Amino acid sequence: MPSKKAPAVEEEEEEEEDEEEDEEEEQGEDEEEEDEDEEGEEEEDVALSDIESDGDLATEDVIPYQKLTIDNHAALISLRNRIAIPIAKLPFSEHQSLTTTEPVEIPDIDDDLNRELAFYKQALEAAKLGRTLLKQEKIPFERPSDYFAEMMKDDEHMGKIKDKLLEEAERRKRSQDARKLRDLKKFGKQVQVAKLQERGKEKKQAMEKIQLLKRSMLSPKPFLLPPALTS
Repeated sequence: MPSKKAPAVEEEEEEEEDEEEDEEEEQGEDEEEEDEDEEGEEEEDVALSDIESDGDLATEDVIPYQKLTIDNHAALISLRNRIAIPIAKLPFSEHQSLTTTEPVEIPDIDDDLNRELAFYKQALEAAKLGRTLLKQEKIPFERPSDYFAEMMKDDEHMGKIKDKLLEEAERRKRSQDARKLRDLKKFGKQVQVAKLQERGKEKKQAMEKIQLLKRSMLSPKPFLLPPALTS
């Protein structure tokens, strides 16, 4: 007699075979995706600026590309007009924006001094013009004499900073005093050495004079007769 469990066993075996086939297909797809990712990484475009100009490097496999920019000038102007503030219809105190009367011309943009000087002149001119416009509109912009602003740091913190600055100033003063003292000691030593050398020179000269005097006293003098006897 045929067993009743045979169809169930066959169904289970078919399901297991289907699952194994699905797993094999998924593994094959994953491997294909990994291969495609690796190929994509290997064939990734490289900017022209990233390619070195060294001829010894092998750059045949590198695919250079050039970044493209789109300047839709009409769209940019239209967008600006939609969000722009109507400066001409507003008082200066509302927008506080100024344009220099003369264009800024910098002969050499790599010259830091002249470039910063041009920016300074431009800012100074705008500040003077802004003060004039605010005074014309009678807008107060100067800080009143009784103005009290709360400090960002508390008094305890500022006290610590003050003590640190005073300590640093005292340390700098002590260092300067010690340097002056060392210089004075060095100068004193030089003066002392000069005096000792001078004394030694004087002593040497005195000894030489004494030696000459002794020699003159010990040397025999010629006997001279009085003038009366010689005549």
